Amino acid sequence: MEAFRARQTITIDLHRFIAEAEALVVGTDSTWMRVQARALAAAVLATATVEPDLATMVDASPPPVDQTALVRLEDLLASEESLRGRLAAHDAATSIGPEALRPAAQRLFQLFRRRAFEDLELPTDDALELTIATRPGDAWRAVLEPARLVLNGTASWTVDQLVRTISSQVNRHLARRMRPAVPEWTPSPETTVDWGLAAVGRETLLADHELAYELARIGRAVGVRWNGERIVAVGRARHDLAPAFAAAALAAASADVRPGLVALGVDPQRAELLMAEWRDPLARAHTLARAAGPPLVSAWLVTTGQTSGIQRLLSERLVPTMLRADMVDLAP
Repeated sequence: MEAFRARQTITIDLHRFIAEAEALVVGTDSTWMRVQARALAAAVLATATVEPDLATMVDASPPPVDQTALVRLEDLLASEESLRGRLAAHDAATSIGPEALRPAAQRLFQLFRRRAFEDLELPTDDALELTIATRPGDAWRAVLEPARLVLNGTASWTVDQLVRTISSQVNRHLARRMRPAVPEWTPSPETTVDWGLAAVGRETLLADHELAYELARIGRAVGVRWNGERIVAVGRARHDLAPAFAAAALAAASADVRPGLVALGVDPQRAELLMAEWRDPLARAHTLARAAGPPLVSAWLVTTGQTSGIQRLLSERLVPTMLRADMVDLAP
């Protein structure tokens, strides 16, 4: 009886919450508010075992799968081994030992921070610092605090992971500082845009050939020989597989996608973990947002201009519907 009453109370609360969200949708002229309200209502329904509307939860449809991404990745890592074995060998060759992590991370951090503040003409009084923490056994990789970016020095790092973590966290810090504060949750429509900012923001501030040169230079400074061009090219090809992972996540609700994941170079044990994770609709929506954000933001920047577009992404609260509307309005 108590369990029945608890379920009844939860059902009533859900309906009340959804009714309030629908009232927000009807009662506001703000596109941002309407999209966020619909997304939050969809997320709540998904947790109540209703068939999830993932596209509404993150305000994005699945991006088309790049059929050439896997071929490019295989060509970059050509050998007789399986793709998984070649990726493992590449990761081992580009791993960063504990003695090199601190100086390499500091140099990359200063590089991205300087380029962000110079190219975007941001105030130079920012006090963000980078620190390395050593707490064995912790699973986290990076934590962004108000004035510090903390990296886990006991985690295993590759050069590509370090680049993506530092560049995305610097952008995240700038967005926290420049945007008006509102309640946030993930996955959400804003998550989709922020994944795009994380991916495209680095490319805007530092082109691939510039990053390749800087990685080789930083490697020499810390006593490691890095092929910067190969690191950047493999990292980009891996990143371009994101739509394929999103397709797998969406299919995982009704099919066994482990063979497809292994074909993408995923370790079988990791494929099992992803299948278990994707049983949660919120996890599937998060994977969709991660794949849909970069191509959307990249296309939007072509329309709005890179520097002014990045400044808007950092300072305004935007959702994909707003970006798509801009591209229609500004199209020639």
